[in-house]
Amino acid sequence: MEEERGDKPTQELPQISLEKLLDTTTDILLILNSQGEVSFINQKGCELLDYAKNEILGKNWFECFLPKRLRKKVSNVFKSLIKGEIRKYHLYVNPILTRNKEERLIEWHNSLIRDRQGQIIGTLSSGMDVTEQRRTQEDLQKRESYLQAIIMSAPIIIFNLDRKGRLTLLEGKGLDQLKIKP
Repeated sequence: MEEERGDKPTQELPQISLEKLLDTTTDILLILNSQGEVSFINQKGCELLDYAKNEILGKNWFECFLPKRLRKKVSNVFKSLIKGEIRKYHLYVNPILTRNKEERLIEWHNSLIRDRQGQIIGTLSSGMDVTEQRRTQEDLQKRESYLQAIIMSAPIIIFNLDRKGRLTLLEGKGLDQLKIKP
């Protein structure tokens, strides 16, 4: 009957492993066991760290992939999570260290992994590299501060009117000469 209506028979989807599916995401996916050892990392995580998967699995995340100055602090937060001492654990931002010692800033979304008895046995984390985004924000803030300094020190008056003729900006050293305060 399907052929009479012009419908095509439904094609079966190929079997896809969960690991292959997780490797297609653009975020880092990371599972740490209760000792902080890497139980799983997807392809994106391997690419960002510049290590093969077998060079990462089983390694202590904090000792091998975090800058030395942060290892103890981040490890202590992890231990508190595993003990159930921290309730708000969802979002953290911290750098990771690549093979060539470059720091990449990662925004982590975390959740706890529990066994059937409800005991915390690890964490599942999804991380997005926000390094370039943060650098761009910092550059824009520096430029804004620089322009603000120029405006405030310029021996002129700078003003802006909106479409209705309302004054929206009045700045500059020239205001001192007019004895007008904005």
